[in-house]
Amino acid sequence: LLSVDAIELQDSPDPVRIFLFTDVTDRKRAEQTLRESRALLEQAQAVGHIGSWVSDAGENGSLWFSEEAKRIFGFVGEEFDGRLETFFSLVHSDDRETLRAVGEAAILHGKPYSVEHRIVRRDGAVRLLHAEAQVVRDDSGQLTKMVGVVQDVTERHAAEEVLRENEERYRALFEESPMPMFAYETDGLRIVMANQAAAILYGYAADELRTLALPDIRPSEDAEMIQSAVRALPPGRHFAGTFQHKRKDGSVLLVDVHLNDVRLGGRRLKLAVLHDVTERRGLEEQLRRSPRRWRPSAASRGASPTTSTISSRRSSATRTCWRNDSGSAIPSARKFMRSGARPNGPRD
Repeated sequence: LLSVDAIELQDSPDPVRIFLFTDVTDRKRAEQTLRESRALLEQAQAVGHIGSWVSDAGENGSLWFSEEAKRIFGFVGEEFDGRLETFFSLVHSDDRETLRAVGEAAILHGKPYSVEHRIVRRDGAVRLLHAEAQVVRDDSGQLTKMVGVVQDVTERHAAEEVLRENEERYRALFEESPMPMFAYETDGLRIVMANQAAAILYGYAADELRTLALPDIRPSEDAEMIQSAVRALPPGRHFAGTFQHKRKDGSVLLVDVHLNDVRLGGRRLKLAVLHDVTERRGLEEQLRRSPRRWRPSAASRGASPTTSTISSRRSSATRTCWRNDSGSAIPSARKFMRSGARPNGPRD
């Protein structure tokens, strides 16, 4: 690719033109590459909502905005006049002096800065921006310009705030729940969260329980098994089962365990919701071993329990009497249940 320049000699009696031919292939190729790179940069900035800017040295230096930076600040086309004061007029009044001080400190100490500040667009919309910049000096150490980037983080900040509120709400429900719960890491099986109800169940202080791992609250003979079994649980799936657990004093309790995946602080954890069924299982076993020990006092099959009326000076009440094999009366159904008996009909 050639560039042609023509020069006409004025002092010659005959018209004379000199043509200069310059090979501009490399230059044009470099310009095309630069245009393509700039277009790609503009596209990348638009996707990431990240704009760039350059400020010339001097108190009244000019300010250049990329197309995305213009969009972030609410400018269209060539509306931005390139003045620093125009930029600072859009910075939120509560953040303006802080941003000026940060920029002056960067120039004074030659260190980059990173700061969040608000702007108020001309349409009144308030946006939160994350800005980073650094100073550029020449070989003699003189300041030549400051270059930086700016990103609109309004939506991200709002989403993070919602997430933070949800985590705080979840944490409050977790901590104050009367149901024992703890959360543990899926890799090391370390307990990272435990509420007060779980601490009471296991006999530990809450902070102490959070220093343990799952094998520490299981009988020693189950330690090896629990590590392989828990790690084999597929992610994202609810699991329930009944297991023997161990208190701080070494006593064993029977616990219904429900496991679910949760994400807290960017970590994937297993949440264990617990229900102590030791006493219930003990009563069930007691009833299983002696199913006919207690019976109603009916004299024949199909007869109803005897009913007696107890009167006093002020009121009367009717209650059901139950009798065991020796004929001793149990005065109420509640005591009957405490005794371990079952109203399973008359004796054969």
